[in-house]
Amino acid sequence: MKLSLQMPAVGPALQGGRVIRWSKQTGESFAFGDELCIVSIEQVAALRKTQQASILTSRRRKKKMREEIEMRESVGLHFQLVASEAGTVIDHLIPAGQPMQVGDVLAVLASEDDDGAAPPGDPDSLAAIRVVANPVDPEED
Repeated sequence: MKLSLQMPAVGPALQGGRVIRWSKQTGESFAFGDELCIVSIEQVAALRKTQQASILTSRRRKKKMREEIEMRESVGLHFQLVASEAGTVIDHLIPAGQPMQVGDVLAVLASEDDDGAAPPGDPDSLAAIRVVANPVDPEED
């Protein structure tokens, strides 16, 4: 069966990113737990609303709520996409370095039990392989 490798949503603020490196090349087989590629997500800026209560004392107690918006520092994160089953890489649709969005098809894969009879067809219509996105240190890339 033909499968698609899609860019997973690894966080609520994630919009997209780039493939840093393909670990498995076209025509290469992979097993359960093998790293398929390393992706870098675009910098993430998270907003968090906080509330602080200040109690004012006068004749009667009043509560005043003050809302603040905190901006967290932007960070760049790297993830390795790990296969959840065995198969073969048929084609990379997104080359290393090209921008992509969450849900974009990165590659077309064939599962281990694929007979190879059916052509890949439209990559967006293929079932998606499940992947695990593990954070990695960018220094190890």
